[in-house]
Amino acid sequence: MKSNRKRLWLMVLLCLVLSVGISGVASAATYRNQIVTKNGKQYYYNKSGKLVKGKYGYKIGKKYYKINKKGVLTKVSEMEGLAGIQMNDWYGKSKAKVLWQAFQWSAKLPYDTNSTKVPSGLTKTEYFGQYGFVRKRGDCNVQAATFYWMAKVLGYDVKFVQGYVGTKQNASGKLTGFGAHAWTTIKIGKKLYVYDPNFSSYCTKHNIQKKMKSGYKITYGAKGTYRYCNSKKKELK
Repeated sequence: MKSNRKRLWLMVLLCLVLSVGISGVASAATYRNQIVTKNGKQYYYNKSGKLVKGKYGYKIGKKYYKINKKGVLTKVSEMEGLAGIQMNDWYGKSKAKVLWQAFQWSAKLPYDTNSTKVPSGLTKTEYFGQYGFVRKRGDCNVQAATFYWMAKVLGYDVKFVQGYVGTKQNASGKLTGFGAHAWTTIKIGKKLYVYDPNFSSYCTKHNIQKKMKSGYKITYGAKGTYRYCNSKKKELK
């Protein structure tokens, strides 16, 4: 008699476990185009009911997020979202490899003379970055700003720089001509490096030096590069 009761209770418990499990699977399968909160963390299921994972940038409605490899959502700014979306195909690669991919993307943007007047309410990096990510073309400001945002998403200590490059010099080597230019710098450890997508674009087009590598992780004053100057036209070395 006791043996039969024990079997009965085991069967009841097994049914309860199975029902809970089936219920959980069924409820998860019903998520469609929905943000779901579990244990204080948010997850997103797309229109097909699939949990979205591993995204540098993702747009849900009017908001932007990054999504880690486990599917946890973190809200980000519009510009970080736009930059991240451009980088999604490289998710899973090393940080250094993704930075190189991002640099090439910006350097390969078709050159276009866009307005440099920044609209009210936007910063320079927001305006030029948005222009590049949406229109997929632009001048040196756009090339530098798009790379700036992608490097920022990766967590680099990156800065967008506007200044000048030397275009003429006298017999003694002193600069006498200048052209407005934009580039980025990244501080790695205690050393500052220049990342200039526009310079790499120019070198690639004219088959100069190492082509795409010419403007990647260089230093001020390096041989065979632009002679970079600050806003007061003082050469940076």
